Amino acid sequence: MEDWRIMLQKSSMYGILADYYTYTNPEMHIHYYKKYLHCVEMLAAYVKHYGDPYEQNNPSPAAIQPYQQGPYAPNAPNAPGAAQGANLMPPMPAMNMPYGNMPIHPMHGMQMSPHMVNRMEMARIRVLHASPDAPAVDVYANGKKVASGLKYKQVTDYMPVPPGDYQVEVFPAGEKQKPVLSQQVQVSPGNTYTVAAANKLADLKLIAYLDEPFVAPGLSKLRFIHLAPDAPAVDVALKKGNVVFSNISFGGSSAYAPLQPNRYDFEVRAAGTQQSVLDVPQVNLEAKGYTIVAVGLLKGKPALDAILLYG
Repeated sequence: MEDWRIMLQKSSMYGILADYYTYTNPEMHIHYYKKYLHCVEMLAAYVKHYGDPYEQNNPSPAAIQPYQQGPYAPNAPNAPGAAQGANLMPPMPAMNMPYGNMPIHPMHGMQMSPHMVNRMEMARIRVLHASPDAPAVDVYANGKKVASGLKYKQVTDYMPVPPGDYQVEVFPAGEKQKPVLSQQVQVSPGNTYTVAAANKLADLKLIAYLDEPFVAPGLSKLRFIHLAPDAPAVDVALKKGNVVFSNISFGGSSAYAPLQPNRYDFEVRAAGTQQSVLDVPQVNLEAKGYTIVAVGLLKGKPALDAILLYG
């Protein structure tokens, strides 16, 4: 077991890295969070056996005796970097508080910089063009362009945004005289959203969906969103198999269903029937979160189709 100071340093570093990757790279977030948890478990085992080194500013001989006698004693032969012959625990440094009254991070216990506080409060959004008869569009949020030339069935990358209310305007690509849609969208701190421009152009509207892209290690999960404006309520089932999501109407979303990573063949059926209206074959699910989005028209063109999105 490593010296507790090294474990503390590692847990702080891994906690910071896990926080850094929370919104940008879920796999790296999970990787460093596992390392962080391992270090915390090691620290907990140390404290349980030897006592809390921060418990007293001037520990009594009885309080420091376990430390002196254990493998982490300063005079232990394998103590990393310890001075030989020392017989007292070095004084504990006061916690560095360089940012005044900024809060302590709930994960790794270090004081957060203003930048870290802002990162924790940021939300993420992406924009999906799901209107079957709308042209390519430019999308603005509170006057700032967030998507340019977005075509039907295209989706932007996730964008970090401060929480708050956004006036979202949709214009034909390259124009900014009169929006085809202007609608307010509310964004809450720390949440992740897919904002879909949905329905036919004459009845275009924005629908915001709360995404949950993170999964337990080794598992996958899937949800279904119905954005085909002329299609009835549908069930989503394994091909010639059991129903996974039932009775999803236009604009609706299922909950996420946990699945084993694998390759699946799905079919979309008219709700309550065995009548398939769309095949969704060869869906390869890795250990991530996914969303199947039904788009297009049941009667007309572009035809009914499915988009597989991460998150």
